[in-house]
Amino acid sequence: MKHGIKGYTNGCRCDVCGNAISEYGRRRREAHPERVLAIEKCYRQTHRPELAARKRLWREANPGRSAAYNKLHREKVRAELISHLGGRCVQCSTTENLHMDHRDPDTKSERLKGPNRCNIENLPEKERWAEIEKCQLLCAEHHRIKTNSELRAWRRLA
Repeated sequence: MKHGIKGYTNGCRCDVCGNAISEYGRRRREAHPERVLAIEKCYRQTHRPELAARKRLWREANPGRSAAYNKLHREKVRAELISHLGGRCVQCSTTENLHMDHRDPDTKSERLKGPNRCNIENLPEKERWAEIEKCQLLCAEHHRIKTNSELRAWRRLA
């Protein structure tokens, strides 16, 4: 069995012998990141149940921390997306209560539609940026007006 890396933060240890990885080992990790990534990927694949159990135990022991981190991450991503789109409603230039609206609803990703949809902030980064290029910023009032007019047009067609 090959020696691999155990742990992801300070205090990394070999998963075979349990020895701490030395400062020399850390420098080697920095010099050969692709090798380290391959070792860590192999470790995650072979120890998937144990890692899942460890993650589950951590979440049970720290119920608020995971939710708080996720909320902060979503807020950070949302602020970045709003900034990318100009930070103002395209109709009235307000900066309050902004909504991301698809210019053409037919181009919306399937993952953002229906009852099991996710928010654009939760999409993987590549998908998120592809999706945001189809969007515009509208304040809540203008978003409501646009959506209602689209629904009326859709009902006339049906």
